[in-house]
Amino acid sequence: GCDMIFGIMGGNLTFDSWMTLWNVADSDNGGVEDGQEYIDGTNPQNNPDDDINPLDSDGDGIPDTIENEIGTDWRDPDTDGGGVPDGEECPPEFWASGCIGSPGDPFNPTDDLIENALMFTATNYSTGMDPTVTHYWRWHTYDSYTGVSWGVNTSLAGYFTQILPEWSTDQGVADQAFWNHSTQLLWELIFDDAGYIGPGEELIQPYNVQNFTGWSDIMAGLNFSNYTRDVIIDSSIIEALYVTAPEVILSAEVKQNSTAFTGSTYALDLPPTFLDQDSAYVNNLTQAVLNQSGALSAWDKVAAIQDFLTNGNDTITFLRNHDGSKRADGLGTDSDISHWLLNSSHEGSCDEFASVFAVMVRLAGIPARKVTGFSGGTWNGESFMVYGKDFSRWVEVHLQTNQNQGELDLGWIPFEACPPMSLVEVVNETWGPSAIERNISKSETIWVEGTLRFADNSTSAENVTLLMYLVEPDDADDVPGRSAVDRHLVANTTTSENGSFNLTGLPSEVIRPGYGSLVIQTLEQGYVGTQGVTFPWLINVTDEVILSLYEPPPIEEPMLGIGVNTTVLGQLSWSSNPSLDPSLVDDLQVVLNYVTVSDGEVNLTSSVSGGGYYEFSVPIAESEPLGLINASISFLGWHEDDLNNATPPSYHAQPSAISLMFNITLSPNLSVTLEAQGSNNTILEIDNSIFLNGTVLSRGENPSTLNGTLILEMRRLDIAGPYTTLSTWYLNNTSWGSPSSGDFAINWSFSAADVPLPAGPVEVRIQFDAEGLFANDQIQFSEYGIRSFVEFNYTLSPKPRGIQAEVEVILTDHTGNSFASFEGAYNLDFDGIDAWNETDPSSPRLVVAWLPAWNMEPGDYDWSLNYSGSTWLQPASSQE
Repeated sequence: GCDMIFGIMGGNLTFDSWMTLWNVADSDNGGVEDGQEYIDGTNPQNNPDDDINPLDSDGDGIPDTIENEIGTDWRDPDTDGGGVPDGEECPPEFWASGCIGSPGDPFNPTDDLIENALMFTATNYSTGMDPTVTHYWRWHTYDSYTGVSWGVNTSLAGYFTQILPEWSTDQGVADQAFWNHSTQLLWELIFDDAGYIGPGEELIQPYNVQNFTGWSDIMAGLNFSNYTRDVIIDSSIIEALYVTAPEVILSAEVKQNSTAFTGSTYALDLPPTFLDQDSAYVNNLTQAVLNQSGALSAWDKVAAIQDFLTNGNDTITFLRNHDGSKRADGLGTDSDISHWLLNSSHEGSCDEFASVFAVMVRLAGIPARKVTGFSGGTWNGESFMVYGKDFSRWVEVHLQTNQNQGELDLGWIPFEACPPMSLVEVVNETWGPSAIERNISKSETIWVEGTLRFADNSTSAENVTLLMYLVEPDDADDVPGRSAVDRHLVANTTTSENGSFNLTGLPSEVIRPGYGSLVIQTLEQGYVGTQGVTFPWLINVTDEVILSLYEPPPIEEPMLGIGVNTTVLGQLSWSSNPSLDPSLVDDLQVVLNYVTVSDGEVNLTSSVSGGGYYEFSVPIAESEPLGLINASISFLGWHEDDLNNATPPSYHAQPSAISLMFNITLSPNLSVTLEAQGSNNTILEIDNSIFLNGTVLSRGENPSTLNGTLILEMRRLDIAGPYTTLSTWYLNNTSWGSPSSGDFAINWSFSAADVPLPAGPVEVRIQFDAEGLFANDQIQFSEYGIRSFVEFNYTLSPKPRGIQAEVEVILTDHTGNSFASFEGAYNLDFDGIDAWNETDPSSPRLVVAWLPAWNMEPGDYDWSLNYSGSTWLQPASSQE
């Protein structure tokens, strides 16, 4: 950034004693770049204390003089209103180019946040969290009114505290008497590619974090603003954040006895320019709203202003204009947004309404500030999935209870105030076709024509960008959101001046067979917000299926032994990608038909299990002649509704069949038992011996001993498909109990290294492949199970007394994985006291939480985690 005039002949070479870094713009890391320090006459080399901070009225990281040069608004930290501050969209290295080529365009709101992109997933590991309460996730806090928006009070911005793991703060957090739980809620935020936070940026976090438990990368330095509660990252990238925050729910009595926070004068001031020029009308209107409402408590005053800006009154109606009033109606550079919106335009973006809301609350004598971040998210039963569409602006007010209620701190409380979004609808729509194929190379094109209009007054919605998605009916409500993914996008277009449109196309990837819903998503523009428009009709999504056979070999002519029940295993899959599990759509079935001399025509039916597997146990009589017999495996088609009697039948999955020949051949005769040690010999314990006893002989009137291989296989009882081979033994005349008996007795160590299946019920299959015979004999058992041990995986670190301690414990069994069911009772004994317990956890992840007493002496204390086992896991304990 240094001009070449500094350091060459004709410049100030004789007076230049500084040695700055060629590859670092700010050598002394004082906040002002070296080139500017040469102009200012300060030391750019190694003295950060003499840096003259350039004026940055909105605190977006770009000095006012630079903003005037590149065209961004020096009074608005987010010129385009898209959610990302100007300084992040246009870093210093792009100022000279007017932000050309910068990571973001500060003049284009559409590139700030992708509405359908997943920003982060917030999982709560504490019991009792209420997902119906709106949870707020802070990103940027603005506490200085600029007349156009709210910026950062740069006079306070330097007050940062370095955050280390387990760092806690109560600043601005409600008194514990108002927490919805006796302890903090533990949150895990996993940032997606669209939401990861890097150096120099501010961290997304629950709005009232009390403890920063940890994060990854741990090398990332975090700095906490003591006033705004923002957290700035100074190095590396944050991919996961672990924090605790209280869930605050205030009763009606507390709200009625609330007053403005009196512990400081922070967040009460307004700039003199506003107070001298524009405040009279805004203040008079604020007082009129409060007087008309009859509000006495601070809570009711804030709620009255909130209701006024959201719903208006008898004389004023407010409208939400996503383009903003100052952009739509040309707000002058010397005008004030509060005066303009309340007195003239009566419309604006939610960002502008939040700005006005904060001004009115401060005029009411209550500390307030504007915050941007995310509110809510999509609750999936375990986590909040927070998307770009969940970006929001709100106002935080700082309240306390009155003297009668003990003057307890209520912390910073979020309030949102914005007129409702104008809803749109599609009328006069026509569409086609009624069915499409998942193989888009064979499918007709989807088309929808209609007119987009506003629902409340039936006026046309012109020049609105539309996106159309084909999704499963249960996912239609998640457009916009998680279901609006590019691979399901059918088409996009823009409405004409009379609101008409034509959407025509096919998605790059079609949803699974079944019914499909078309959903039109509108993009935010003017009076039209982001919403999904659904239709009552459905499209039939069809596909062909592939039937395949896995065993017995050879696949071309599977061998079936006489006198044996042979397992015929195969798989049903969709013919088009993605080949999702067919068993997920419905209870599908496959039919096996064959004809034998002994039994005549045989029809067997198998359900299609997880992964698309089907399985038949085929009995062949010992009297059946050897040779080939005809067989077929058929899938009769599928439709969600009972429409198969229609002419022609209407299917989602088309019928299919394969013809094959079974080869009936000789087979050995296997009898076998499997036992474990202990009173219940069907429970096979890891690292203990198991016993296989039995006989292998030929069939017929004069059976003889057979050489061959005994095979022990298992699979989980709840999972279909191929078995896992655990061990094999070659049996011959050295194995028999007597030379002609064919008896064998095997003692095998059931060791963890040889058993990759998790603890729990299993199916067992024991096969014998005889030398000289093409078919084998096999016996299946379903009443067995594997009993293993529990391993606790955790890290203990020092914990402060009087602050809730939380330790994450991952449960594994002998496989080193967490696929087993870890049902049972867990308890923590801390310093001889039962401090925590949980029974039958829903996941193999325990959040062990307890409160070390305030009066404990510093030092080490006994920590014992215990488990009392279920049928499949042995009791365990760990002491530290």
